[in-house]
Order: sequence, then C-alpha cells, then structure tokens
Amino acid sequence: MQNILYVKSFMEGFYMNMTYKLHLGTFCMLLALFCCHTHDGYAAVPPTEYAIWDRIPGEAFVEARLEATAPINLYDSPRGNTVINSVAAGEIVKRVSCVVYTHPQKHPVRVLRTLRSYKKQGASTIVPDGLILQPGSYVYLLMYTGEGTYIGWYNGEEAWWLNGSTIRNFSDRASQQAWGEYIGEMTSRNLSIEAWYCLRKSDGTTGWTMVAQNGDFSYEHLKIRRD
Repeated sequence: MQNILYVKSFMEGFYMNMTYKLHLGTFCMLLALFCCHTHDGYAAVPPTEYAIWDRIPGEAFVEARLEATAPINLYDSPRGNTVINSVAAGEIVKRVSCVVYTHPQKHPVRVLRTLRSYKKQGASTIVPDGLILQPGSYVYLLMYTGEGTYIGWYNGEEAWWLNGSTIRNFSDRASQQAWGEYIGEMTSRNLSIEAWYCLRKSDGTTGWTMVAQNGDFSYEHLKIRRD
C-alpha cells in the first residue's frame, strides 16, 4: 500500500512539473513572437485619433491678429455644442490657442531606410536629434508642418520634420532616394485633420471655432491682419 501511494505521489508531481514546463514554454514562445514583432515595427498600433495642441498646420504662429470674413459662432470648447458668443464679419480677434485632431491610422508610411527625425517643433539644430526610424517599420503621418515636412507618430512618440517630398507614392518628386513608401488612403497635403482655433475678442471673452474638417479649410472664415 505504501508503495502504491509513493508511485501515485510521484506521478502527480511528474504531471505538475510537465504542465509547468509546458506553460513556461508557451509563454517563452509568445514572448519571442512579441519581441520579433516589436523589432519589425508592428508592436505599437497608433490611435484612431490623435490631438496636437498649439501647433498650427503649415508655418503660421499660434498667436495672431485675425479678421473675420464672415460671421462666426464661438463654442465653449473644441467640438463643443454650446454657442457662447459670436464674431461679426470684419471684427478683429486674436487667436490664442488651437487643437488639431489627426487620424494616424489612415496615413501609414513604410520606412525604406534608416532615418533620424527631430525631437520637437523648435529644433535648435540643423542636425537631426530625434527618433531613429528603422527600415521595415511604420510611421504614421499626423499633420503638415510647412515646406514639405510633416509630424509623424512612431511607436507612441512624435517624429518631427519628416520630409514628405521624399516619400514614394505620396509626392511626385520622390526619387530613388525615398526614405519611405506611403501605403495609406489617398489624401491631400492637409491629410484628414480637423482643426479648431480659440479666439479672444476685444472684450477679453474667448471661444472656439472649427476651421478645418477632413483636411478642408473652407470652414475658416478668418484672415491674418498684418497691421
């Protein structure tokens, strides 16, 4: 009887040990696959929508004096539903803030060769000092920043001053020296952004107005005042 109990105990221990090893092996295999995908640039999936605050598409400064070219409703917040004020045609206001909603999943670029980007908007050096984009990985265009450049989303971080003129299938000027290949949906230079400005009236009150939707700036009823 004692021998039978010993054999039973041994078999149970053997089974538990084999089960543990099986689970450990499965875990290691999944971890290896995850690391492999991370190296190939597939690990980080961009959000459906991404917000960029206080950076105007193109090359304009955020703070500027503007003149309304048509009546404008001012809302309590970006994408707000409550009208809190208005701007009359010909009225002068000041732009004090902005937010741009972008859609990175729509605009992927496959990286063809190693490329170093810049860290931020106000790069103080002509030498790239930001993220290194690896061949075979993907960067997602966020917003046009002027002079043919873009901000990109790369594994959860922003890559600045990406040259759009050397992206294949995106620019007619892209050559054999292209650093990337556009594989997203057809689009204009403005991509599919939605942009809102915060305007301050002469009495100090502020409100938000939408100026672009799906890359279309025909909603912007404002012009820069140079005086």
